[in-house]
Amino acid sequence: MQTPPPFSLAGLRRGAALALPFGASSVVYGLAFGALAAEARLSLGESLAMSALVFSGTAQIAVLPLWHASLALAPIFATVVVMNARYILMGAALRPWLAGLSAGKTGLSLAFLVDGGFILASRRRSGGDHDVGVLLGAGLVSYTGWVLATGVGYELGRGIGDIRRLGLDFILVAFCASAVAMLWHPGRHVVPVAAAVVAALVIDGLGGGNWAIAGAGIAGAVAGGLMHDGRG
Repeated sequence: MQTPPPFSLAGLRRGAALALPFGASSVVYGLAFGALAAEARLSLGESLAMSALVFSGTAQIAVLPLWHASLALAPIFATVVVMNARYILMGAALRPWLAGLSAGKTGLSLAFLVDGGFILASRRRSGGDHDVGVLLGAGLVSYTGWVLATGVGYELGRGIGDIRRLGLDFILVAFCASAVAMLWHPGRHVVPVAAAVVAALVIDGLGGGNWAIAGAGIAGAVAGGLMHDGRG
């Protein structure tokens, strides 16, 4: 049986401290979603419940136009699945690290998995810190900021109106750019990043809107997988 990695309160505190900058981005992003939810005529309770249970900014924003346009759940479900497809790749990448943990600890860590937490924890692990508490701590900070900011953004949105004129809809692009910068490796990552950029531009040019995010993620993942030489 594989020896489980450490999972400590100290690691959770380290992850939470490291995630504060990403937590700030979650707050801004949550404000934007809350305002958009108010514009889409969701109630405050519906907005908070969506953020607390779904916990995916890209998916939540993508389904807002469908919320009142159709009573069918299939398009909403399909949109959420596609927008969150990147978590399949993250889960696969985390499998060697989390192997040996109990089902409860693994489930708890993955329940709060978020892009920023994955990036921070992966960097810490590559530097020798194998405490899975770092992953959970980072996720909890982002989750808390996201849910609380949704409520504040909802109330603000009722008075602000269209948040796009304030530029808050740019927060997702800024977050993704910062994530790429943190993980950037000049030699290995040029082709996957280029593939993702081209896919995003093409889909956006065709009027795909938020689908450009999913398309970029899939294109980058496929390009990276094709380049993978099997050595780790």
